Amino acid sequence: MTSRLIYLLVLLVAVGGCAHMVAAGDAGQESIFSVGVGARALGMGGGFTSLADDASAIYYNPAGLSGLEFQEVSFMHMVLAEGTACNYVSWAYPVLSLGGVGAAYMRIGTDDIIRHHNFVEWGSFDYSTSQFLISYGRRLQGGLALGLSMKVVNQTLDVYSDYGVGLDFGMTADLHKNLSAGVIIRDMIPASIKLDTTSESTPLSAVGGLSLREIKLTDRIELTTTFELEKTENRSTKVHTGAEAVFEEAYALRAGYDRDNFSFGAGFTHGRFKIDYAYKFLDYIGDSHRFSLSILIGTSLSEQERRKQQEEQQRGTALLADERHRKSVLYKKKADVFYEQFRL
Repeated sequence: MTSRLIYLLVLLVAVGGCAHMVAAGDAGQESIFSVGVGARALGMGGGFTSLADDASAIYYNPAGLSGLEFQEVSFMHMVLAEGTACNYVSWAYPVLSLGGVGAAYMRIGTDDIIRHHNFVEWGSFDYSTSQFLISYGRRLQGGLALGLSMKVVNQTLDVYSDYGVGLDFGMTADLHKNLSAGVIIRDMIPASIKLDTTSESTPLSAVGGLSLREIKLTDRIELTTTFELEKTENRSTKVHTGAEAVFEEAYALRAGYDRDNFSFGAGFTHGRFKIDYAYKFLDYIGDSHRFSLSILIGTSLSEQERRKQQEEQQRGTALLADERHRKSVLYKKKADVFYEQFRL
């Protein structure tokens, strides 16, 4: 319990420190990737830092990779304004006794923008920003977990293109049976991009909060809720909060508040396939639709652990049988010697 209290103190200091390191105004920039990923998480208002229990943990909190049961491949498509779209693909791979690793690619862009020259159409060009993430999460003692995500960011505008490297750091803690906390500091090492003569760096941001997961309402209904705060440089603190109700372990309904707007979602699970949808209300521009498909792959970590213990037990049984056989042969040789010597 002491280690968990220390973790909570670190969590509050990290989020609170980020909240006061700059003025409280709301006129600054933020990362283009702050739109979030995963229709499940977005349907819950983007409050997923303390939950982070699927492949979107690569984005929301790499520490969550250490708690996954299966390999998971996930795809997301998000429709934004004016022909802009966001696409996300990820692969999470938990490794027994080593933690979890993951890789993801996210692109936000507008294609086929018409170029005009002297009021005449002159071909087209694209504008996009993408990032490739490599993540690792490791579970420690006391229910704590740490994670890192290194990301390579690329921005392209017509013939101009540049790359930058950034780093995210995340933590999670199991505070009680169904209660967990999480924090992520994004761009603690910011990616710096320069197009032509203009350069910019991704602003530092911190997100932290709590989640209460898989609360049994009835034999067939489970409820998960989250509440998180987000602070970005030169911007006011934002709220992410949401809830998910799962019926018969297959159907899900979700609702949330994502910074400034409400969101809703639904999901369906069949075997190892999961389909999710989220709808977000947006001010001044058209509302946004988000779709996700996730597939679980391979054997679960619990099954791998069971097989490992079974193999160790069988190996121990085989060693014991070999030892007994060796002693039996030794005793038989001694008996034969005694028989010859004493004419037994």
